[in-house]
Amino acid sequence: MDIFEEMKKATLARIMKAKNLNSEEEWLKYYLHGHHFGLSTTAYDHFIDKPKLDLGIKFPDNIICIKTDDCFFPKEFQQNPCQEIVILDTDKQQVLYYLLCIGQADTVCPLSWHIAEPRYDEILSKIGLIILQYVLGQHVLCIDHRNMYSGNIYYWHGIIRALSEKGYHVYSIVAPDKAVDHIDFARAHPITQQNMRGNFIEKLASVDNYCFLIKE
Repeated sequence: MDIFEEMKKATLARIMKAKNLNSEEEWLKYYLHGHHFGLSTTAYDHFIDKPKLDLGIKFPDNIICIKTDDCFFPKEFQQNPCQEIVILDTDKQQVLYYLLCIGQADTVCPLSWHIAEPRYDEILSKIGLIILQYVLGQHVLCIDHRNMYSGNIYYWHGIIRALSEKGYHVYSIVAPDKAVDHIDFARAHPITQQNMRGNFIEKLASVDNYCFLIKE
């Protein structure tokens, strides 16, 4: 088998795997880790005709921002309405940045991915924080164990600290049924920037149903 046949076989195997993701966890781990958004134009084709979102940022003509509740994230995994915000390169027909906001009773869990290519560094370097601030204008963010699926838990460590520094309020709480039950914010513990020293984010892995709440 030559190199081209091996590549074709590997691509086919990935496509077949993507069609057999049977749980929220499998889907999130598959798409948020690695380069699966770039393996085909399936995700790009899903988003390209969706409504554009104006973030007040001047992008190159080939770069557009999309917001939609007609999600690429499968409906069978959605207990509540979800939203997605993506950055697309229309020349390359690629997804550059993807944010999934999983709807819960009164919060959203934000999960993101971005392409790892140096040529997009200038465009993407600050976009994640800007988009999350846009989402915070409408929702309370809930960072929980799912934010570890993509292997970038320390990215969210930095996001929580950065949003706190910008004046957003951060809390911690143990909330087992966030998708169904409303969170009792009176039970949430405020977290100050002083409390954020060290690897505070690792509690997501060590305490069941632990989460961080971020709100205006």
